[in-house]
Amino acid sequence: MALRDAMVGTWSPWLGCSGYTLLDRSGNGSHGTLTNMAGTAWTANTIAGRSGSTLRFDGSNDYVNIPVNGWLNTNYTAGITYGGWVYPTASGQYQFLFGKTLGAVSNNRDFGVWLAPSTNQYYVALRGTTLTADGSLLSLSVSWAINAWNLILVSYSNGSLVTTVNGKTAHEATYTGNAEFSTSAQPLQIGTEVTFYPLAGQVAEVYLWRRKLQPAEHAEIYRLGPGWLRQARRRTYGFVAAGFRPYWARQRTQLIGGGL
Repeated sequence: MALRDAMVGTWSPWLGCSGYTLLDRSGNGSHGTLTNMAGTAWTANTIAGRSGSTLRFDGSNDYVNIPVNGWLNTNYTAGITYGGWVYPTASGQYQFLFGKTLGAVSNNRDFGVWLAPSTNQYYVALRGTTLTADGSLLSLSVSWAINAWNLILVSYSNGSLVTTVNGKTAHEATYTGNAEFSTSAQPLQIGTEVTFYPLAGQVAEVYLWRRKLQPAEHAEIYRLGPGWLRQARRRTYGFVAAGFRPYWARQRTQLIGGGL
């Protein structure tokens, strides 16, 4: 199975900015709008020797609003994976990375991931499961780093939860139930949950899949770094055009999937 199979959205500052629009690079057209953010929120950056753009959040009221469409209000009973690349510049308060709430904060969430005030803990939510049946938060004893890049991914299917940080399994547990989300028109958000828990730091890329990615796939995304959708195109399609694809290129295509 290719990495991009069952992908619902990839919001990637890393692959370039477009004014006040954060483009969905999955091809599904679920673009986001920068809110309370100046054009200077886009900034050049480097991760693991690779150059790209990141989006800076001020820890006050910056966020990206992603209106719900048919791709986002889809069926996740077969599984879900979500998360992204985040560079927190503050601790000591709750900070929201990515997810969907139903308009009120307390126990009214579809899914999401939050950084805790302490760097040895973060929170997840998944409606419809015994993990967080009503959308309340589950605390996980998982370490993340301040002033450093963290790839945080959460995967769930058929009672099995796996979370990873920087490609390494950080928490595994068994629950019951499938992720069953509402058809609410409330948007997905990056950087703030409604108007609560603002993120202070930077985001390079955020993901949502309609399947549970395996730990090896989490590790591969970390190894490839942000912008891997474009890497897939560069590393395979040039050989296709020339009528020649070596073995490693064929294998990489199978793993990552089609290009951007």
